This record gives sequence, structure tokens and C-alpha cells, in this order.
Amino acid sequence: MPEKELNLDLTKVAGINEYAADYSKFGEDYVFSHITSESIFPQNEFRNLVRFNSLSMILCLSGEIKLEINTSAYTIRKDTVALLGPETIVRPVSPLDKADLYVLFFSPQFMRDINIDINAIDNRFIATRQQPVVQLTPEESQLMQDFMGIMHKNANLGKDDSTVAYSKNISRCVMAAIVYHLMRIGSKWIDKEFPREHRSLRTNYVKDFVSLVVRYHQRERSVAFYADKLYISAKYMSLIIKEATGRTAAQWIDDYVIMAAKKLLRFSGKNIQQVAYELNFSNQSAFGKYFKRITGMSPTDFQRQE
Repeated sequence: MPEKELNLDLTKVAGINEYAADYSKFGEDYVFSHITSESIFPQNEFRNLVRFNSLSMILCLSGEIKLEINTSAYTIRKDTVALLGPETIVRPVSPLDKADLYVLFFSPQFMRDINIDINAIDNRFIATRQQPVVQLTPEESQLMQDFMGIMHKNANLGKDDSTVAYSKNISRCVMAAIVYHLMRIGSKWIDKEFPREHRSLRTNYVKDFVSLVVRYHQRERSVAFYADKLYISAKYMSLIIKEATGRTAAQWIDDYVIMAAKKLLRFSGKNIQQVAYELNFSNQSAFGKYFKRITGMSPTDFQRQE
């Protein structure tokens, strides 16, 4: 019998509460589930392919489960965290063995709205293909569990219309803390797995490209500018960036510009014209068209969001 595929976006994944030992949902931002071997899906559903259309994070507190993630085999065991991007396909290949999991599903829009210091991003980790499953120390795992637990409690406390704005800001801050925690873990991992002397020329190009984007994204949005800085052609640079990261050079540049734009629009107190000027757009109209093309909304609509 062919395998059935379950497509889970953030709205559909809310149904997981039927099988979770504990569960919470905060609007369209995120869903938290505590899954145990006693609360897991029925066995016939457990074997299905699952396509995650939201971002998701799985932290194993105890036991283990074997998964195929985009056709590669991984074991999720105690003190490991799995990070799954949109369109990730997961197939369980073993039953839970007394496993205890925290699972956090969150929307890409929610992630785009958190306030991350661009200069804190370790470009070495970005420049290397990331492993979806990362081993943590017991201390790192406990801190991750604490953060995810706060997200769960915040969702349960944040349902009152009069305080939802506070709860939304709390969730953004805690999610930012999780991202910083993962970047700290990732920096340690990259130092161990990819010593500087063993990095390839291509890896160095990608690392240097991301460093340049971090430095110049508020002034330069042209792929050719960054290629010139690396003394290679724009075509070759675009090729190696795409091969190394799965995303184009233009997408990386746009992401950094939009990240900076959202931070300025939401936190700087500057008006749209001032933000456009700071990001080196010729005028407010050009900035507005660029912002809407990438985000689907105008800068004004973004500022009006909670």
C-alpha cells in the first residue's frame, strides 16, 4: 500500500492536540506540543509521510525516535534538537521508545518579525550546509527546554484580548533568545566540524560573501557589487552560493535588507521616508515597492501590525 502524505501547515497542525500530552496555540504565530510515547499518533498514522509547511523544532527530552528527514536517516535521542524548515518531508522509521518530545511549530512570518541583531549572526554557520539534527549538552538542552516551556506558558496566558500585544512581544523576545542560543551552539559545532584550515575555497567565498552582506546590505543590494568585492564573476558567485546554501545570492541580500527594514520600522521610531533613506533607496516609493514585493505588504501595513 502506498504511503499517505500528511501536509501540515500551522493551521492544520493544531489538530495535534488530540495526541499531545500538553498543547498550546498562540494565534497564527506558533503551536507547542508535548509528545510522549503514550500520547503519540495511532500506529497507522505514525508511519505516514509528513510534509511540514511551517518551521518546526523538535527537542528530545528522553528516549529516541528514528526519522527520515528529506530521505536522509537521523536518530532523535535525548538532548538532541531537530530543526525543520518549510517543505521538509519527514517519515518516522521506528516507533517511539519511551520518547519524550517538545515540538514547536512556528510560522515564517513570526520568525521574520523577531528582533535579531544582524551583526550577531555567525556567517560561518550560514555558509555551511546546516545539519537538521544537532547534539546538545545537558545544560544546553535544559535551557532549550526552559525556553520552549516559556513559549507554551505564554501562549496559555496570552489569550486575553486586552493583553495579547504583551504576549506577542514576550513570544518574540523568547524566540529571539532561542535563536541566539542556537547560534551559540552552531558556532561551537562549526569550530569543531570545520576547522579553518580544512575549509574549501568555495566555503571561504560563501563565508566572505555573507560577511560582506552583513557589512554593506544597508547600502548595496546588487549581486554584482558583492561579486566584485570577491574578485569573481556574479554568475560564478551566484552558483556557489546556491549550491552551498540552497538559496540564491539575491535572496540572501534581500533577507538582510528586509530584516534591517523591519527592525527599523518596528523599533527605531523612524518614519518610512527616514527608513528608506537609511537603507539607501532613491525614495520612499522605491522602498515601498521593494518591501511589498518581498513581504507581500506595504511598510505602512507592517508598522500597523501589533
